Amino acid sequence: MIKPKLNWEELDLEEKPLRLKEKPGEVAWWAVLDKRFLIEVQRTEPYKGNLVAFDSKNNNEVVYQKEVNISYDAVFGPDINDVCYWKDIVGDFVDEEYLKNESEIEEK
Repeated sequence: MIKPKLNWEELDLEEKPLRLKEKPGEVAWWAVLDKRFLIEVQRTEPYKGNLVAFDSKNNNEVVYQKEVNISYDAVFGPDINDVCYWKDIVGDFVDEEYLKNESEIEEK
C-alpha cells in the first residue's frame, strides 16, 4: 500500500519551496490540489518515480497512480516540462473522472 511521504499537517500551503526541506531524496515533487489532494512524485529508482494522488477527505486513499520518468533525476529540482506533464495528467484525472464520479454517486 502506498502512503504519502510528506505529512499533510506540516505542509505550508502558502509557501511551496522549489526544493523540499523534508525527504528530498524520496519525493521529487509535490503539490496540493483543491486543498484536498496531496500529489507526490515518489522516487522509485534513478530517473523513475510514481505520480500519486492522495485524497485527504478519504483517509489519504490513493485515487491515482502512474509510473513516470524524472528528467535529469531532478537532483536540483524537477524539470519544468515534467512538472507541467504531471500537473496536467493528475488535474485532468481529478477534475474529469474522480470528482465527476464522486458527484454522480452523491446525487443518487
